[in-house]
Amino acid sequence: MLSDHSLIVSRLPFVVDAASMVEKLVRGWRRVDRNELRQALENSELCRPPPPSSDDADVDQLFTTYDTVLRRIADRLVPQHSIRRPACRLSVV
Repeated sequence: MLSDHSLIVSRLPFVVDAASMVEKLVRGWRRVDRNELRQALENSELCRPPPPSSDDADVDQLFTTYDTVLRRIADRLVPQHSIRRPACRLSVV
């Protein structure tokens, strides 16, 4: 039987870097207890009215408070841990 398909052969030069590893800091958000997170937020200064002397609080101060409180809660409930993964680098020559 004859076919109209034929074999195609090619060479593609490329370089694969040998097992360089990348270290990342991650949190296990899937394991967080949502009720505990809700309770921590409700008990934080984010859910309390600001003191009367802070009427002129600027945006930078408010953002710093927001960032600090959320990081403190995250560090307590889902601490960061380090993972190492191979870096995927493929260089075509």
